[in-house]
Amino acid sequence: MEREVIASKMKWNPYWIGTGISIFLVAVVATICVVFSRTGAVSGPNIFLIVLVAILALGVFAWNVRNAIVQRKLPDDLIVYENGKLIVFTPKGRAEISLKEVERADLYAEKRDRIWFFRQRSDSIYSRNRIEIALKSGKALRVEGVEQPQEAVKRIAVLQALRERDDSSGSGL
Repeated sequence: MEREVIASKMKWNPYWIGTGISIFLVAVVATICVVFSRTGAVSGPNIFLIVLVAILALGVFAWNVRNAIVQRKLPDDLIVYENGKLIVFTPKGRAEISLKEVERADLYAEKRDRIWFFRQRSDSIYSRNRIEIALKSGKALRVEGVEQPQEAVKRIAVLQALRERDDSSGSGL
């Protein structure tokens, strides 16, 4: 039985960094609310704005915590080559695919340049360690939190080339 680990999970989880930053923002906004409400400097529309910022920070906090938990639950081996098939673990679940089904494997890059009014960098901390495996059926599997994504993509390409070579040499007989 042939088994090879193609991609492993990152040792650290980038979503915990976002969680820490959002906790800090919530604490700052709460401190501002408490200090200024006692002095009477904040009233009416200003309180509404501060509450809105606090709600947004709590939303970012919840999003980061959810993604951190999902990432933590993934197994240590995200892509495994076993008996001619790739076993892929994504946040959406486990998929077992044949190398014949794989059209290409590439580093995942966000398709959009902007999120709301912020300019998003293609090498942001959230999209840096992702692999996208495009299948011939048009479906795509996105593997997140890969330790060394470039090497994993290269290894999948090598396995595909070996499979194609074996298929072409076997069909001529």
